[in-house]
Amino acid sequence: MKQKLLFGFLLFAIYARAQCDFNLIFSNDSTNAVCIQQDDKVRTIYSNNLPNHSFGTWPSNNPVDPQQLTFNMCAFPQKASEPISIYDSGNFMGCTPYIEFGVGINGIRMAPFGARWFVNPNNQQENRDWNAEALVLFNMDFNNSHSNPSGEYHYHGIPMSYFTDSLGIDGSAHSPLIGYAADGFPIYYKYVYTDPSQPSGGVSAFTSGHSLRPGDRPGNGITAPDGPYDGLYVEDYEFLDPNWPLDECNGRFGITPEYPAGTYYYVMTDNWPYIPRCFYGSVIDNSFRIGMNCPSSNAAIDCSEEITSTFALVEEVELSIAPNPSTSTLRLISDDPSLYAKITQLSIYDLNGKVWYQSERYKNEIALSGIPQGSYFLQVDVGAYQITKKILVQP
Repeated sequence: MKQKLLFGFLLFAIYARAQCDFNLIFSNDSTNAVCIQQDDKVRTIYSNNLPNHSFGTWPSNNPVDPQQLTFNMCAFPQKASEPISIYDSGNFMGCTPYIEFGVGINGIRMAPFGARWFVNPNNQQENRDWNAEALVLFNMDFNNSHSNPSGEYHYHGIPMSYFTDSLGIDGSAHSPLIGYAADGFPIYYKYVYTDPSQPSGGVSAFTSGHSLRPGDRPGNGITAPDGPYDGLYVEDYEFLDPNWPLDECNGRFGITPEYPAGTYYYVMTDNWPYIPRCFYGSVIDNSFRIGMNCPSSNAAIDCSEEITSTFALVEEVELSIAPNPSTSTLRLISDDPSLYAKITQLSIYDLNGKVWYQSERYKNEIALSGIPQGSYFLQVDVGAYQITKKILVQP
C-alpha cells in the first residue's frame, strides 16, 4: 500500500519561497501589514500589529498604534511529553517567566496573560501564584481585545467579530488556520473535524475540558485570595478528564485542511481558557517572552533539523502495519528494507494527543503492553518525513 506523505505548509508556500521585506511591513503605519516566511527550519512573522478588522473602544482610551514585531518559531515543531504553562516557563535574568501564547495570521498577538495578581490589602505585595483572569479584570471591545499603554492591540479572548464577520467562520466547514503558537504548532477556532483522522465525519464545535473548582479558595484574603472559586483567577480552573477530546492545553493530534498528513494543533474555544494557557511543543521561542531584557531568539539553534526538501509536497513510501487491529504487538512492513534504519522516531498518540508509546528506533516490532483498548495514531518519522496511520488496540 502506498502512503502519501503530505507536508502541511501549503497555505503559506508563497511566503516560504520569498523573503519578506520587513522594512515595508514596519513602514506601514496606517493599515494592517504582515508577512510570513520560512527559512529552512524557522518560520518568521513580521507584523505592524494593526488589526485588519474593526475594533471598539475601552475606558482607558489607550490608542492603537503601529508596532514593529518579529516572531520566530519552529517550522517543524516536535511534541513534548509534558506541557509548559504560559505563566511559569522558568527563570531568565532580566526577563519574566511569562509567555504570549501566539500570533494570528493577521499579525495580532494572542496574549491571554493579564499581568495582574492577587494583592495583599495590607502591604500591597503581589502573590504571583494567583494570576488574575484578564477577561474578568479588564474592559475589552467586542473582539475581547484592547491595547496597552504602548498602543499594542492584542487578543485576550475570542475575537468573535473578526472570526465571524471577517473570516466567515460559521461552523459549516473546518476552521481556517487562525495563527501559530509560540512553539510553532498551528491554531484553529472551535470548528474542527469530529474524527481527527479523517474529514468524512464532518465538523463539530469543540469545547474545553476545564471547569471551575468546587468550594472555596484556601487563602485568608490577606496573603492569598479566599472566597469561592468564581473565575477571577486563572487558578480557579482545573482540568480533570484525561479522556476529554482536547487536552489541558486545548490541543489534540489530527489532520486539518492545511496539514493533511496530521499534526498536533491547538483549538480556541468559547469556554475557558478561550486562548490556550500552555504549550506542548518542545521548543518555545524567546521572541514570545514578555519582558524588557529577554534573551534573543533561539529557534535557529533549538528547532528540529533543517529539512532540505521543504517544498517537495508528495513523496511515496511503501509502508504498512500488521496486524491491525492488534492485541499485543505491531509490525511495520515495507518493500524497502533500508526504510527501517531511516526511522528516527515512533510515537503512538490517543485521540486527545496523549503519548502512549515513543521510541527513537524500530526494533522488529512495537509492543502495545499498557495501552488501553481503543483507537490511536501511529506516527512514524522517516528522515524528513512523517507517516501517520490509525491503529486499533483490542483487549
